[in-house]
Amino acid sequence: MEDSITINRAFQALLEDFNHPNPNINKEAFANMHIYFPNKSKLFLINNLKSNNVEIRRKSVKALAYFGTSIISEIVELYLKSSILTLRVSCLKVLVKLSAKNNLDDYFNDLLPIFELAVKDESVEITLTVIS
Repeated sequence: MEDSITINRAFQALLEDFNHPNPNINKEAFANMHIYFPNKSKLFLINNLKSNNVEIRRKSVKALAYFGTSIISEIVELYLKSSILTLRVSCLKVLVKLSAKNNLDDYFNDLLPIFELAVKDESVEITLTVIS
């Protein structure tokens, strides 16, 4: 029981660092969330992608990029299933961050459906994000 309390406190401490105004503290929190609490963090961050709080969305996009290419299929599926514009734009931004840090040649076929849909999308936000 005590281990579970300790784990929850550790995760709560990371969430406090995630919300801290200092970007260096945020960056360390992102890395530690990925290392120590990958599943719990992923759920938390993915839920934040549709937040009305722009700062929380931006931090979540950056944090999800720490998961690397392992998150691509979840982000693609989320994009394809959602009709929420904010969430779809956030998914594209995660993919843009990932493409800047990784070679996505091996994932091109996974990403192609998103590119095709996004280019044809009537939303200016989607079109501008996918151009990145």
